[in-house]
Amino acid sequence: MSTTLDCQLLPWDTEFFGFRIGRVVGSLEGTANIASACEWAATHRLRCVYLLVGSGDCETIQSAEDHGFRFVDVRMTLGRKTVESHHATPSTADAASIVRLFVPADLPALEPVAAAVHRDSRFFVDRGFGEESAAALFARWFRQSCEGDAQAVWVAALGGRAVGYLTCHLDPPDRGRIGLVGVAPEARGMGVGRALLDRSLSWFRGNNAASVTVVTQGRNVAALRAYERAGFTTRSVEFWYHKWFKAS
Repeated sequence: MSTTLDCQLLPWDTEFFGFRIGRVVGSLEGTANIASACEWAATHRLRCVYLLVGSGDCETIQSAEDHGFRFVDVRMTLGRKTVESHHATPSTADAASIVRLFVPADLPALEPVAAAVHRDSRFFVDRGFGEESAAALFARWFRQSCEGDAQAVWVAALGGRAVGYLTCHLDPPDRGRIGLVGVAPEARGMGVGRALLDRSLSWFRGNNAASVTVVTQGRNVAALRAYERAGFTTRSVEFWYHKWFKAS
């Protein structure tokens, strides 16, 4: 079966990074027409194009690599039901930690955490974006989540100081989605991440979400283990590719 893929401009990414960015879209099954998507991107003066492809779609992967796309990330989607699970182990968060909803006064402490802790992301791995821009991307992403892009933002505090966060999203009709999760380096190993997960699962249950998903990077083994301990299992494995075009 032959599948035609299209390329579309991504306005948010284009505005943020300051050059034209697009994404290959379409059903990635069968023989993918990567060449036409690349031609569209070049005609419309794109500098970078993203492609997300299922790990089992070998034809599209081969075609992408033949047309200059470079592998940058393994996208792992995990999920679980929000009901109590016997697979989940209890939280071991330090007794001095609390998890509460975000307040604006948390932003000065947590925005630098967001800029620093997501280094497994494809935006840090692909040097075409630059480390400073990649850090700023996550700082803005976190800020926008706090300003209404997320339905809830949970904050973990140790000794009264905000050291971690988790953003919650509701996808109709009954699904939940964890967005950004970050814990300051000095607070790791204290059960902060698990305490945030526990509180978010309770919140999702209270908001009638029957299941919840989370996405992380295949290289982020610590996160994968943490989600597995909390009862999450793998739902899908996909590969991110980027293609860069010469500036015109």
